[in-house]
Amino acid sequence: MNHPPYLRDVFEKLKNGYHISPEDDVIYAALNGERYDDYVDYFSGLGFTLRKHEHDFYYFEPESEGNISPRLAKIAVFSFILIDHIANRGLPVEPTLFADSFTLRGLPHFTLDSYRARLEQVGVMDHGDLREVVNHLKNVGWAKWIAEDEFRFLRPFHRLLAKCLELAQQSGQSASETSPIVGDGLTQSKGSEDESHA
Repeated sequence: MNHPPYLRDVFEKLKNGYHISPEDDVIYAALNGERYDDYVDYFSGLGFTLRKHEHDFYYFEPESEGNISPRLAKIAVFSFILIDHIANRGLPVEPTLFADSFTLRGLPHFTLDSYRARLEQVGVMDHGDLREVVNHLKNVGWAKWIAEDEFRFLRPFHRLLAKCLELAQQSGQSASETSPIVGDGLTQSKGSEDESHA
């Protein structure tokens, strides 16, 4: 059988919950090429559903809507607080998140008691824990480090952003008043290990 290019590399990334975006060069180019349907068919035969997001990245559809790992809970609270902070400053959330970079020490997460309380609920206690959250964002292709203490979000973060904005709109509350709950299409892909992937 004439398999599409970089099949093993693409599969190894996707099965572990990674999101492939233009940052991934050759494997992104392979998925974005003429043989996309071949990837879809091949992975379907293995029991995986390949999705292309409207913001131009690829991922496996999660197997279950209810399998939310503690690490994903940390990411959800981390993200919800940052979005809340940006909105409270009167800035447009999406352009600010994707156009700007952020430093760990410049994050707002420990500036309010209400933020600290939400973080403590998911075991994020200090800047070292924030670094761990960003590292996990990097591991699933949602962010990348651009310096020792500085990172920026990548296109696949749109998956979580959309959910956070939806929750904020539904509740009509800020992050200081409600805890975010992430589900709906953001659970673990089968093949990813508990506690090691979103």
